[in-house]
Amino acid sequence: MTTVQEFYEIKEKNEQRLSEITKKIEANKIRLPQLQEEYKLALSKLDDKKVDKLYTEIQELKKSLAADEYNLSAMKEANASLIKEKAGEVLGQALLIRQKHENIIKERIKEVQQLRKEYAAKVLDILNLPDDYEAELSVYSDIYRLFDWKDAELTAATGKDGWELKRILENARPLGVPTNDLDVDVFNVYQIAKGESK
Repeated sequence: MTTVQEFYEIKEKNEQRLSEITKKIEANKIRLPQLQEEYKLALSKLDDKKVDKLYTEIQELKKSLAADEYNLSAMKEANASLIKEKAGEVLGQALLIRQKHENIIKERIKEVQQLRKEYAAKVLDILNLPDDYEAELSVYSDIYRLFDWKDAELTAATGKDGWELKRILENARPLGVPTNDLDVDVFNVYQIAKGESK
């Protein structure tokens, strides 16, 4: 199975090889007319040795050029086929990538569900605090009701604001829990995670 990295390495290596052959062909196409001009010049000067040498060189260059052009064409076709085959192997892994990330999501959801249970237990503990408060305060209210307290007497006896104490002990007003501060949902989770919300 070809990895993404291997795919790009193979692709780059093949492109580099094609580029080298293309440059060689281009250089030889420039060199061929130059040799042909030198050949004509040698013919005009009746330089047989140079004519023979240049003729051989031109023929070899033509053969090399023809072979390189054929090889380039064949390599392009073979490389395209190979690259496509390797791309297919790589693309086949996309399903595995999806499965991997689905599994990560499932694992994280399990972690969050556990944390949610712990969070729910803490919220429930907070929500039960008013009941605990009322139960604890009722002991004090019972003691308070044993006497007919005036505000000033209560202030003098406790060193606290008698009026405030009477209000708490007589009315036993419920302890409020700001439940909006306990909400976590999909809509505010980003704000909470970034510290933009309490």
